[in-house]
Amino acid sequence: MSEHIAYVNPRVVTFSQYLMSDDAPRSSGYKYGGFESGLRDADGKEKPAYHGFRLPLAVEAYGSQDVMWGMVRPLRAVTKVTIERRISGYKTWRKLKTIDTTASGVYALKTPRKKGQHYRVKWTSPAGTTYTGASVRSY
Repeated sequence: MSEHIAYVNPRVVTFSQYLMSDDAPRSSGYKYGGFESGLRDADGKEKPAYHGFRLPLAVEAYGSQDVMWGMVRPLRAVTKVTIERRISGYKTWRKLKTIDTTASGVYALKTPRKKGQHYRVKWTSPAGTTYTGASVRSY
């Protein structure tokens, strides 16, 4: 994940993010001449990246381990996240571990590698709403 690369590189100070919504289609000329990189389309419908943006999770195979890195958006404070896993061929998600984030909402975890295992993160906001991030597969 490019965000993780930027996070660990002290020379990176900032980078661009997605727009919240796409530009509205034009009535003349090129229909889509603006920016269509939003997390929602011009009518407000959530795109597939919408839920992954709040709770990004990257998984990298490192020897015999899966190394995970992610963050909680928009919170910038210590909070708890729960990493869940699902083994290929099974439908049930099981809790792997609950961990604290850093003061900037970042977390990391290492776990024994099992090819084809799926991971996702769950987080409960201070308001009590529980969010579930997108599923990421280990290769």
